[in-house]
Amino acid sequence: MPNARDHASPTVPPPGREGESKQLLDLVAAARAGRGGALAVRGDLGAGKTALLRHVRTVTDGMIVLSCAGTPLEAALPFAALHELLLPVLARVDVLAGDQAAALRGALAMEEAPADRFLVALATLTLLAELAGDAPLLLLADDVQWLDPASADVLAFVSRRVSGDPIALLCAGRRPGPDDPLRVLPELSLGPLPEDAAARVLDDQEAELAAPVRARLLAEAAGNPLALRTLPRLLSPGMRGGRLPLPDRLPLGDALTRAVGAATAGLEPEAAHALLVVALEETGRRAAVGEAVRLLGLPDTALAELADTGLVRADGDRIVFSQPLMRWYLRQAAPSAQQRAVHAALGAVFERAGDTARQAIHLAAARTEPDAAVADLLDQAARRAARHGGIAAAAPMWERAADLSPGAAERAERLLRAADAAWQVGRNGHARILLDRAAVDVHSPAARAERDRLNALLLAGGGDVTGAMALLADGAAVLARDDPAGAAELRLQAVRYAFDAEAMDAIGSGLAAIAELPLPPDNPVRRVGTAAAAMLHGRTLPAGEISASELHSAMLHWVDSPRPRPWMWPPPFQPSFGYDDTGARAAYLRAEATLRDRGMAGGLPVVLAQLCCLETLMGEWADAVVHAHEGLRLTVDIGERELDSAVFHGGLAYIAAAQGRADDCHRHVTEVLRLAVPGQARTARAQVGLALGLLELGEGRPAEALEQLLPIATPNGPSSHRFIAAFGASLLVEAAVRAGRLDQITPDVLAYVLPGRAPRNPVALAREHHVRALMATTSRDPGVQGQAVRHFEAALAEYTAVRRPFVQAGVHLDYGEWLRRNRRRAAARPQLRTALRLFTELGAQPAAQRARAELAAAGFERHTADAPAAEDARAEPAGGLPLTPQELQVARLAAAGLSNRRIAAQLFLSPRTVAHHLHAVFGKLDLRSRAELPGRVP
Repeated sequence: MPNARDHASPTVPPPGREGESKQLLDLVAAARAGRGGALAVRGDLGAGKTALLRHVRTVTDGMIVLSCAGTPLEAALPFAALHELLLPVLARVDVLAGDQAAALRGALAMEEAPADRFLVALATLTLLAELAGDAPLLLLADDVQWLDPASADVLAFVSRRVSGDPIALLCAGRRPGPDDPLRVLPELSLGPLPEDAAARVLDDQEAELAAPVRARLLAEAAGNPLALRTLPRLLSPGMRGGRLPLPDRLPLGDALTRAVGAATAGLEPEAAHALLVVALEETGRRAAVGEAVRLLGLPDTALAELADTGLVRADGDRIVFSQPLMRWYLRQAAPSAQQRAVHAALGAVFERAGDTARQAIHLAAARTEPDAAVADLLDQAARRAARHGGIAAAAPMWERAADLSPGAAERAERLLRAADAAWQVGRNGHARILLDRAAVDVHSPAARAERDRLNALLLAGGGDVTGAMALLADGAAVLARDDPAGAAELRLQAVRYAFDAEAMDAIGSGLAAIAELPLPPDNPVRRVGTAAAAMLHGRTLPAGEISASELHSAMLHWVDSPRPRPWMWPPPFQPSFGYDDTGARAAYLRAEATLRDRGMAGGLPVVLAQLCCLETLMGEWADAVVHAHEGLRLTVDIGERELDSAVFHGGLAYIAAAQGRADDCHRHVTEVLRLAVPGQARTARAQVGLALGLLELGEGRPAEALEQLLPIATPNGPSSHRFIAAFGASLLVEAAVRAGRLDQITPDVLAYVLPGRAPRNPVALAREHHVRALMATTSRDPGVQGQAVRHFEAALAEYTAVRRPFVQAGVHLDYGEWLRRNRRRAAARPQLRTALRLFTELGAQPAAQRARAELAAAGFERHTADAPAAEDARAEPAGGLPLTPQELQVARLAAAGLSNRRIAAQLFLSPRTVAHHLHAVFGKLDLRSRAELPGRVP
């Protein structure tokens, strides 16, 4: 592996940075021992960040060292830094699985292949893990403030997944901005040097400073190592010796600038011009620089003269600056016209080399007026970048292409593309700026609709779903005549937001508008709209109009499509209407598998969120917990996904409450409230009220439970939410009955939580029968008590058609308890045994304990298979096994026969991390081989 290993001898750390150096070396030592980690060295210009990385590199004997550095120009080239980092090991790409290898080759321009940015990140992680199997691996990234966003995203992804691998990642750069993906790394901040260390650095310059001058420079430099090395050169010999007075002020920035500029003052014009070429070319490739120098008409001796000055030095086939600040100075100080001429020459060089991305960027930098040809070239480069997973780098390319576009239509299209790209990578603030810029040029119906869609996404992300719905309705109205299918998608997106906001009128009007559009019968929006309209009224699917399988196929349209639209997923309704739960779950699992196979991690959280909801309803709580934790992990990678994160925490809070894990429930509730943006506060409060109400009921405090649940079901209240209230209707009435406050369940509340009189689905019917049975149990009238029996029996009959074990067990428990209290103990026991069995299988210990107590009161005290003991109940959420959610997920895939490499690809982990999890699984379950997994893992 050429140039990848470093066997240099140890050196002393930079003066005054001994403590910081130890922290970096400790991280490297931990990686040698198999405990990977990442750290960002942050500091101002000249603080000594690069010197620390250089020192660490000298103490890496036996390690593989890969490095890269950001530059201002290459910040616009997707995966430029990643290419530099992996260049010495590109021959190893062949060890990757086909889709990962193709994605990485496409991203690094090794072949023409589309690539999702998460698949590129996963391929990089897998490749690095393979290399770390040969020797511990050290990754060094300098000047990360100038890394191209695509490479920065990859490094951030890797940094969160190396804890189980012998990999250390060290980054160095300025303070991170709010959009910097690497802001998630732990930081080591470099402040000013201590006084004694600053003095040593200054004295090492051998400038023969008089004592007053020395004191003045120490004060002016303020502990900045670069200033300490540079300021003495600013002064004349007379000033350094104290024979001439110093200026009244030596502003540090001006001083450094003048000092760097002074180093170029004696250059011949041709050599100074050649130095600018080196600065603007940025990669330092000798061949490219030499060709540009010749195109500019400069003599060959110009580069040779530069080498003699010591301003630059050779590093293999590259020319690098001896002083990093020199490049920055030249970009600021050189005349604009001269810089444009150099960029034009470099554009011609890269055109001949076939590097169209760099050609486009340099030609764009050479233009001050619109230029259609260059704009088209830059647009094509942006499209290629987006196809290869560099969507973050495509955004500024499209923005610059818009600047150079002479026509309004082209400007609008490119600004909208730039805004879309910025939104996709979580840079919402810049997306808003781009949309504002595009407004003046947006005229066509398609462009207006696209502008409205993007603005709606941004508004909804910030919590203003009402504004988002209005924009989408406007966009749909514009498209309705010429593009009814496009209008339908905008309408459906608005309906989805209306469901989130519980805006019933908007839901109804949006679905009605979809129904009126001239859409073919198999249009996915038409099918989903028909199903959503049925759900709105608690009905099953309309017979003859759409089947469950057709609905599931329509749901998958936005994932399976060649042009995936993640903003359209999930469709705007609950995961299942109480019919064909198994088919609905299969559709979600297929969508999940499709996104994993494509490496489209950005779309996974929304699918996982809905899958968790469905699995919670179906009693597949172990799977729901696993998927929720994976979703939370992915939302960290993606960023700005607070609503998805809140859904995951809300689901985990509900399951924790049902299982009696109060501390976990409160922890997740706190996260829901923290993540809830203002426009989603109603949904968050309703989620929290449902979980806390269930927890209070389980702990025997019905009055407190009622205080949590009643606000959800109070029409027009600050926490009211019709859909969540309907889901918790039986809990609400149970709390009221047990607290002796049934009067709180007013007709308005009852109408709010129960559907109308239209034909309804089994779940809606079962829920209503359960509620009415609970209300009837409070009466002493024999006729009303007879109604209680009929309602309990009807509820149980409806639940035989669907999988709702937790609420079904609740019906059995309430029915058995009522029978027992009415001295019908023999009839009560079968109900209570069934309740206990179902609760025990779910690990719902509070309800199981209540069922057990009722069984004992009904004269059944033996432990049988139908009445398991308390210690048999599941206390752990991960499938009843002592495994973490991710260990269970890994174990299941291994039990299904997947290799570590396949599991890693599915879960966006490194193969070594998978091996670590399997090792833990084997130890916890006392297994000796993978062949034993299928019999032990549910």
